[in-house]
Amino acid sequence: MIQNCYWDSPSGTRLRMCDLSSSIPRASSYVQDSYVLYVINAVFSVALGIHNALEAVCGQNYASVCTKFYYSGERRQKIMEGLLKVNFTDDTHQPFFYTSDGQSDRGFHIYNVTHTSVSFVPNQQPQNIRYQNVGSYNDTHFLKLDITYTNSFKAQCDASRADPTVDDCVCPFPVAMPSRFMKQTNGNKGLSVAYIGDIHLTDPSKPLTCGRISTGLELYKLLAFFYAIDRVNLNANGTLVDSVKLDGLALDGCSQTIRLGQDVYNVLSGNQLCDSDVKGTILSPSSIVAFVIDLDRNTIPVARMLSNENITSISPTAGSALLSDRLQFPYFLRTRADNLLFANIVYQLAKSAGWDYLSVLYTDSLAYQTASDSLLDSSQAAGACVANSVPLSSNASLAEAQQALKTLSQNVGSKAVVLLVSPDHLKLLMEASQSLGLAGRFVWIVPYDWTSDTSLLTNLEQEMAGSLIIEPRSAFVQDFKNYISQELSWKNRNLGKIPVDWFQEIYETIHQCNILDTENPTNVIYAKVCTGNEVWDSINIPFY
Repeated sequence: MIQNCYWDSPSGTRLRMCDLSSSIPRASSYVQDSYVLYVINAVFSVALGIHNALEAVCGQNYASVCTKFYYSGERRQKIMEGLLKVNFTDDTHQPFFYTSDGQSDRGFHIYNVTHTSVSFVPNQQPQNIRYQNVGSYNDTHFLKLDITYTNSFKAQCDASRADPTVDDCVCPFPVAMPSRFMKQTNGNKGLSVAYIGDIHLTDPSKPLTCGRISTGLELYKLLAFFYAIDRVNLNANGTLVDSVKLDGLALDGCSQTIRLGQDVYNVLSGNQLCDSDVKGTILSPSSIVAFVIDLDRNTIPVARMLSNENITSISPTAGSALLSDRLQFPYFLRTRADNLLFANIVYQLAKSAGWDYLSVLYTDSLAYQTASDSLLDSSQAAGACVANSVPLSSNASLAEAQQALKTLSQNVGSKAVVLLVSPDHLKLLMEASQSLGLAGRFVWIVPYDWTSDTSLLTNLEQEMAGSLIIEPRSAFVQDFKNYISQELSWKNRNLGKIPVDWFQEIYETIHQCNILDTENPTNVIYAKVCTGNEVWDSINIPFY
């Protein structure tokens, strides 16, 4: 995917065989995912929700989890009630709280992508792409926009010996089982929060198994969860009673809903996880007070399952409007706004820019299709027109992308196109635009969720010039950057909370080297050997 090459046979635009000596592109600077703050807010809101519930049941001067709360059959309902009363100031210096329909709105930033050959950082090469802040949309539903458009934009041995004098002993060592979860038990007070994310990608050749690990945005969100758990347990903000401590558990969905459903069921029933060498219960089911779930495709099925158990689920990233249905999802909350708000921003942008109608291109998968549906469903109320809504299959080719753009180009007055697509499809569409000579033909409107990594569009900057990126309003958490540096340092290789095999994958991928003194070497060969002196910094995190 990154090198645009194939392993076994050519596919789509991947016509070159992969070279094992190739390295992974690296980001020129550290860019913090906007949803880091949303993950942190999710964990803190759970902690404060527990605090509110304990005050309601045990009294305002409680010193620990009282017996009445511990044995209450309604403690999860009390925690949900407590969550709906949460109100605190987050790193944006704005109050955070949940609305009656279970959402929280931080607003959005709107950026204009411009093509430049000027470096804005001393002693660094120009980036070719610059994000210019041109507006905002705040939680009072006010759009502020400052932008104009022109058309100028371009083992053990068990041997059976037939002959005792011949050493034909074969030692069948057990196959190493990859870690299925990450766990922290520093709280050890009987209250747990679980995180669900796609820490690994799917293995395309082996159903229900994991592929390569993500060392980009998915890793940041995983570590943000445990960072927030640590801050709660340390009472870093001084807003909690010291006795409120949380245990944290992260389940790896590996981008597979079926596998994820099995894991959640086993955790809630106290069973061992499938394909895991960790025996017995990994977490007491009765201790779980909430799940923090990443992405629509994980959130929708898991939140539906948890609602039946009266367990709160919170998502920092899921935008599907379906989740706002309180009848289907009475125990669901989110720390971001849903797709309907994004649609409202898009229609106000269209009105402000004077576009007669909009077109939509979306990846044909659950998350992107629900975002497209929200846009279409709210068009009539907004008094706007969507002329075309064109899907791209998950394995779309360059020819398919070209045909989609040709279809949009034939519409008289077609100017603005909303791209609700995966990162791969975004790059594919820009390549199609370049091949058709359509630079400047459309204004692309893109939600931030696609990626914050501009290296994805190397040599395609001209195609993106003039586009609008709508990003959830967030804030940079400096302590979190320091936390990453600590957790990913060599000294934490066998001591940190990150499973040893996960740490090895992450360390090797980030530093582009191989760890030799390991029982289970990875199948990726790099040009150098890890020394242990490598230092994590803001320039050696690759994004996917």
